[in-house]
Amino acid sequence: MEDKTSPFYIFISHDTSDRPYGELLRDLLNANFINLEIFFSSVPATGVTPGEGWFNDLVNRLISSNTIFALVTEKSINSQWLHFECGFGVEKRITFPIFYQKGLITPLTNLQGFYMDEEKIIHMLDVLKNKGAISIDSKWIGIDDFLEKSKNPQIKIL
Repeated sequence: MEDKTSPFYIFISHDTSDRPYGELLRDLLNANFINLEIFFSSVPATGVTPGEGWFNDLVNRLISSNTIFALVTEKSINSQWLHFECGFGVEKRITFPIFYQKGLITPLTNLQGFYMDEEKIIHMLDVLKNKGAISIDSKWIGIDDFLEKSKNPQIKIL
C-alpha cells in the first residue's frame, strides 16, 4: 500500500509560451493538496535544478512522476518536447492531457483528457486524490477562479 505521507509528484508539460496556464494549474493544485511536488520548468523554483545536466534532470523527474499534465494548446500542439515528455507517462498510464481548444489534432487525443469546465476539473482533482494526493479539505476550492482566469491567463491566481 502506498505511503500517503510521501510526496505526490506532478510534472506539468507545456510550451514556455503557455506558462500562464501552467501557473494557474499549479496554483489550483497547491490550493487543494498538501503533499505535492510539482515540476514546472518555466519557473526557476520548480524547474530544472541549477547545476544539473538539464536533460538528465528532466528525465529523472519524468520517471518519478505520479501524474504528467500535458497542457495542449495551439502553441504547444507541435512541440516535440510536449510529446516527448508525455510519452514517458503513456506506458505508466499517468499522462493526463488538458485541452484548451477543441479540434486540435495530436496523438495525445488518443488519451483520455478533458476540456476546461467545472465538472472536468472536479473529476481531475478527485482522480489525484484517489491516486494518493492528500487533499486539504473535503471541498475543492478555487475552481471558479481557475476557470475564469484560464480565459485570460495573463491574470495570476494569488
